[in-house]
Amino acid sequence: MKNEQAASVTSPNGWIVRIGFVLALCAVVLAVMTYVRGSASATVAIINTETIINRYQGAHEARKSFQTTSDAWQRNVDTLRSELMRIVHTYETLPANASVHLKDSLKREAEAQQQRLSSYTEAVQSKAEQEQMTLTDGIVTQIRTAAAAVAADRGIAVVLAEGADSPVIYGDKAIDLTQDVLAELDKRFFKNGKGSVTPKGDDSVK
Repeated sequence: MKNEQAASVTSPNGWIVRIGFVLALCAVVLAVMTYVRGSASATVAIINTETIINRYQGAHEARKSFQTTSDAWQRNVDTLRSELMRIVHTYETLPANASVHLKDSLKREAEAQQQRLSSYTEAVQSKAEQEQMTLTDGIVTQIRTAAAAVAADRGIAVVLAEGADSPVIYGDKAIDLTQDVLAELDKRFFKNGKGSVTPKGDDSVK
């Protein structure tokens, strides 16, 4: 009898990688829209998305919350897998004179447990992907809102995202709004309270 092991729950860091790309894409669209409208002389600033993601308290809280949820899911997967291994071991160590009924019973039990393990793992992986998308969208929205507020206060028309996936090749540090946006993000985060970017969870997957 073959014992198939389930895959681990999705890494909690995976969703963060998408944030820089999403922000960079938004920056391209905003910049194109602005210049197409004839604002070529408009003031342009940049923000370093990698710095913001690494330092923004809201992103840290979201990552910690997702890690906690992910760890709980992984413990459940491990429990289901351990039970399957126990059943398989019991079957494989049956005495030679064990009844056919007992062997068939253990086979059915192992197959049912394997199905439970596979179904739960698939459900968890799907839920993890949904949570990552929700967290990414939430943090991107917060960063864009904070950047818009800072830009409006400074009279800046366009804010470009600078990062590994960014189209920005060079940016004058005099127009770097990274620290200003970080300050605005933290101000809003602590004013609104923690938990606004954390996973909500789902009663269907525990």
